Amino acid sequence: MFEALTDLPPLESPLFLVHQALRPDALRRLYEQEPQPRLRFVYQGTTQDEAKLAGPMLIDANQPAAEPYFLKGVREGWAMALVGPGLTLDAANTHFKTLLWTQTPRGKALFNFALPDALGGLGDSLDSSQLNRLLGPLHRLIGSTDGQFWQFRRNQPGRAMAEADPLTLTPENLQHMARQRRHRLARALSRHY
Repeated sequence: MFEALTDLPPLESPLFLVHQALRPDALRRLYEQEPQPRLRFVYQGTTQDEAKLAGPMLIDANQPAAEPYFLKGVREGWAMALVGPGLTLDAANTHFKTLLWTQTPRGKALFNFALPDALGGLGDSLDSSQLNRLLGPLHRLIGSTDGQFWQFRRNQPGRAMAEADPLTLTPENLQHMARQRRHRLARALSRHY
């Protein structure tokens, strides 16, 4: 289920997902705050390996100095929080590697699952099977877009779709994303002018 939230909910032991193209200093800042961070580069070991330092990065920021920085990232819209009982970096990394590609009406496409604007733009257009495939081992995925918090969460425990099945985006999903993008642009223009 997709929900708009009024504030960032309490998060217990979250992992964080940051797209380094969106926040190029995230890795440096992580090392400044935690000399031995626990992290995974999602593109590492995939067809996108050469872009691993500019792609999605998973972070276990449960260190006192690092967690507030990445919670701030969720608030500012450049990071997402991943929550699930017993969720590990390796399980999240394995899952997100299976989401690199999505099936669209135009064929196979690289999926920018680590961009809060893109993922939040899907909103409630996902059906339950798409939601299960997106979440995999996660129970909740939380982000923000333009200061508005949102989350994808499971209604009830359920089986994730087989990891071999690609996430398929329908024409309706893509139209919903395009409408959301136009609304964000219109709101930004109206605030500026």
